[in-house]
Amino acid sequence: MRNYLIIVEGAHDIALFEKVLRINGVDRKITNENDLPDVWKHTIPSRYPFNGDTLDRITPIPSFLKNADVSVAIKNAGSDIEIMDVLCQTLQLMEYEEIDQIDGIMLSCDADQLSADEKRKKLLNIDEDKYDYELDVKTMMLGTKINKIPIFTYIFPDNINSGNLENLLLQSAEVEYPELLEFATDYVEKASDICRLLKKEQNAKKAKVGCIANAMKPGKANQVSISDNDWVSNRTINECMMLKALDELIKKMITTV
Repeated sequence: MRNYLIIVEGAHDIALFEKVLRINGVDRKITNENDLPDVWKHTIPSRYPFNGDTLDRITPIPSFLKNADVSVAIKNAGSDIEIMDVLCQTLQLMEYEEIDQIDGIMLSCDADQLSADEKRKKLLNIDEDKYDYELDVKTMMLGTKINKIPIFTYIFPDNINSGNLENLLLQSAEVEYPELLEFATDYVEKASDICRLLKKEQNAKKAKVGCIANAMKPGKANQVSISDNDWVSNRTINECMMLKALDELIKKMITTV
């Protein structure tokens, strides 16, 4: 079995990656520890609170998917600045023989106001005094004591430009939910006269996505709609450049041997 570790910025990213993976046939979500491949056993904390006495809101337990050939662990770092630390900390939890079974690692976050290359440069920064790993950014290989692991990065929205996950979701909505997108855009524009926070482009994008998600999953979090509805589908992957880029990179990673 080939095994892959993905570290993302937030819960919405997990839902998106899971959906793309399911479309690519990695479609069995693991909810029982007895079904978990041995390679991931040590990624599950053995105590709570997870971090000292802090009652953390974000669980460090990854989300797991698999099929007959591939297993994937997806972990929420909670923010872009924590991604590299979370990667190194996760590897430190694992035994050497488990690390040796990892065939690829993907790191993903929003570009925000930077270009993807600028954000990638900030992301790929390991504190080598703190962690015993070396990252060769030219070959994109992470060196551990026992092996070298290919590193892949996807910087939202399209691995090239500035922006965030919401750009990708709104591009998908143009294809799959054009009427809801039109209503959401009109609502957010009018609401911005009352709620000045919506004058900020990033907040407006998030609000539009939230409006559409709530129409389809009333009272549920956005990630539930991403998981259950058709933001990600064969149609949107084929017609949305941003989703297609992510799909192609995931395909590339999970076929790496």
